[in-house]
Order: sequence, then structure tokens, then C-alpha cells
Amino acid sequence: MKQLLALLIVLPSISFSQNSIIIFRTKNTLTVGTDSYRAAQVKTADKNTSGSADGQNIMKEGSFYFAISGMATDKTIMAARESCRERKTIAGLVKLFKEKRTKSFAEEMFNIKTYQTSYYLHAIQNKYVFSIAFFGIEKDTPKAAKIEFFVRDKINGGLTIETNIHQVPGKDKLSPSVIILGQKDAFNNRDNFGESMINNPAREIEILLRKQINKTPENVEFPIQIIQIKKDEVINIPKIYR
Repeated sequence: MKQLLALLIVLPSISFSQNSIIIFRTKNTLTVGTDSYRAAQVKTADKNTSGSADGQNIMKEGSFYFAISGMATDKTIMAARESCRERKTIAGLVKLFKEKRTKSFAEEMFNIKTYQTSYYLHAIQNKYVFSIAFFGIEKDTPKAAKIEFFVRDKINGGLTIETNIHQVPGKDKLSPSVIILGQKDAFNNRDNFGESMINNPAREIEILLRKQINKTPENVEFPIQIIQIKKDEVINIPKIYR
């Protein structure tokens, strides 16, 4: 009964819909764009947050930033901040975050399956439910990485959590790279990441996010928030509304 009560308290703060996040890396700059509606539902503002007018959708800890797509519980945010604070590289904090969150994430999914079976079967089972992206500057090179969690049911009825990690290490500083969280329908054309994106990534990311929002309004919503991160500064581009 106590477990069920705790679960019912947590559920209102959980969102399994996905907002879209694009991180575009060039030689000297990381440009991060996100529709901020989903993440803004989580109460996370404090003196360490950055990246939006209300400090809720792009968060900072130490030398790194992170953005969340999908389920964002207090445990998730705490683990992300601790990982950003306790490690000095993207690879290190990604590894630490995976260690911190995989077990408790699996326990949360098991509880939802046990006590909210119908909701689990219709909204969660075998679906992509969560992503978190980390990004920052390492040795003058923009770098970024994301972790994806998948929920899978074994044949014998047991629950398993699969974790995928993608990194944009920036080994070739002259080569632009991009990682995307959320629905990818509007971003699958290579033409979207040509010269225009390199020359003005903030504008191009806004265009792509608008396409995605218009195409799948049930998954993502306005406003759009874009920031640019360079070695010695962070430029907060104002929120872009409909």
C-alpha cells in the first residue's frame, strides 16, 4: 500500500510525451534548441538553472548543461546534476548518470507495470519513453551526448530496461555534428543540415522545431527555446513563441 501511495504521488509529475531537442555542433559553438513546454512542467528552477526566462527547460551544473525529453522526475534531475558536478568530461558524466539512474528507473517502471497495468500496456510497454542530453565544452571543443531508455518486456513477463548512449565527441573540430531527441520526422533530410545551418544554426533550428511542432502537435508544443554555448560564454536567445 505504501508503494502504491508513493507511485500515485509521483505519477502526476511524469510525462511520457516527448519534446524535441536539437543539438548542433560546429568548431566553436554548440547550439541547443528545444520546445520548452514539456520540460517546463517540472519544478526545477534554482540558482544553478539557465537557458530560459524561467530557468526550467535547460539546466546547468558545473561546466555542463543538460536537457530532458520525456519522463523527468526529481530523481532524474538530481542524478543529472550530480553527474555534471562530479565528473569533468562528457563521457565521464554520461557513464555516472547511467549508473545512478538505470536501477531506479527500472524500479519505477516495474511499479507502474504492477500498480497501473492498463496505463503501462497502453502508454509505456515497448515504447521509447525517456531521453536526456548532456552538452558542454571540453578542451575548447564542443561536445554532447544523449542517453535513451527503452522499456522491454521479457517473454517470461519480467521487465527490463535498455539503455542506449550516443555521443558527439567532436574529434574533427571542423566537422559539424547533430544529435536529436524526440520525434525525428522533420529532421531526416540531409538538406536541413547544410550551409544554412552552419551559418545560422539558431534560425535553422527554430525552423526545424516549428516543422516538427506543426507536424506532430500532440507530441510537442511551443514555445521554442534556443541557446548557444561557446568556450567562454552562453548566449540565451529569447523564447520564440507561436
